[in-house]
Amino acid sequence: MNAPATQHPFIQTVVDLFNDQGNLTYGEDITQIEHAVQCAELAVRAGESDELISAALLHDIGHLMAASDIAFGNYKHDSIGADYLSPYFSAAVTEPIRLHAQAKRYLCTVEKGYFEDLSAASVDSLNHQGGLMTEQEITEFAAGEFFEDSIKLRRWDDEGKSLELSKQSIEHYVGHLMAVIKPEQTAQERVSAQAQSFKDKGYIVLPQAFANAEMDDLENEVHSLNKHAQSLLNQLAESKQSLDEFYQQNLQELIVVPESDDPLKVCRYEYINGYSEQIKQHLVPKLQSLIKQMSGDDFVLFKDKCNEKNPGGGAFDPHQDVIAYHHFKPNFHITAAIFLDDATLENGCLFFPQNYLEDLADLDTERPQTRAGKLPVLASNVGGPKHGAIEEKISDQLNWQSVPAKRGDLVIFDSYVPHYSEKNNSQDSRRAMFFTFNAAEDGDYYNAYYDMKHREFSNPNFHIATPTDHKL
Repeated sequence: MNAPATQHPFIQTVVDLFNDQGNLTYGEDITQIEHAVQCAELAVRAGESDELISAALLHDIGHLMAASDIAFGNYKHDSIGADYLSPYFSAAVTEPIRLHAQAKRYLCTVEKGYFEDLSAASVDSLNHQGGLMTEQEITEFAAGEFFEDSIKLRRWDDEGKSLELSKQSIEHYVGHLMAVIKPEQTAQERVSAQAQSFKDKGYIVLPQAFANAEMDDLENEVHSLNKHAQSLLNQLAESKQSLDEFYQQNLQELIVVPESDDPLKVCRYEYINGYSEQIKQHLVPKLQSLIKQMSGDDFVLFKDKCNEKNPGGGAFDPHQDVIAYHHFKPNFHITAAIFLDDATLENGCLFFPQNYLEDLADLDTERPQTRAGKLPVLASNVGGPKHGAIEEKISDQLNWQSVPAKRGDLVIFDSYVPHYSEKNNSQDSRRAMFFTFNAAEDGDYYNAYYDMKHREFSNPNFHIATPTDHKL
């Protein structure tokens, strides 16, 4: 079936995800794209429904979303993928995906010789996904509504590892996805679903929140801001004046922070709303409106910054923003991140946990009452190169996933959800602007925050988990 001329925005997002990151192998001799299209082709040749063909195509999408240092991929990719797809596809698509790892456990237990034929990657994941089933698990699994479909999907998963099977592209199967994707929600339904997702996970992605014309106007303003930030670093290098001395004497100036390995390379700049009338008059009000849709409350700007993330630009360790704001009254903030460039795994996109509240439900830690409920403050390092980074033993408990973004996408997240980004290993910049807000009823602290930051530039409270030299 050929791809239709017009694609659903989410389907385009899925296609882009495969094309951007589907060259990974995770212990097999074929890539994720090759494996996906071969499984889909097996379903097509078997005369299966569009739902099951779509499930076969997308069953390992969780590998592409989930961060992992494990050579064989992410052991929770089945549930990660199903959760990601569930707002857009019915259970007939998502449940076989959710169950395909359990189907492997079932077949290893009940079918003679099945385990012996597994690939090394499948054996490795089996050991992390529960191993062989008990008698009770066998009975319960076999009685499930999607038992037969999950077994079919598992068979195709095993067989779809031959380059000769299919050499089609992901796009070749878009028609099957279009046939089963849920109808478009109304604007009110979409906003309601997004608000609930934001509440549950602590973050939400709003694809293409800004039109091309808006992004072009913003790009022009960012170019001017970056040019000024670079001129400040050049000026300071010539004068030999320290950043601390300069900002104590220039309380209304744009704040620029250099990369730790190059004092002439811009890492980020701040006080954008205080310096740019265009940002103040046009961009900030739009962000306030979007945040009110997600939270139901009025918010005012607390701080802002633009991360340049130049080629080779440093990583931001796993951290919570809330620990950087404790010296002011509000204990809950919401940040809107606008991507000026595409954000990918290669150039250092953001990573968030799939559901950190669930991952850390049993963690004994401080949980202050916020307007979003009781949220955990996680133990972090104090001093040294890891200042502000979440302790590794806690970070390792989180089921991290990458959040790639396109130019014009908006990611909204609260100040408690952990997040990080890796080094930019590409040859291009990965620029993003971050505007942080607090509830209007808690007061307006923007000017007070930046007055303090101008006067105390090297205060480590202002340099949490950043790739700069400003550490305790």
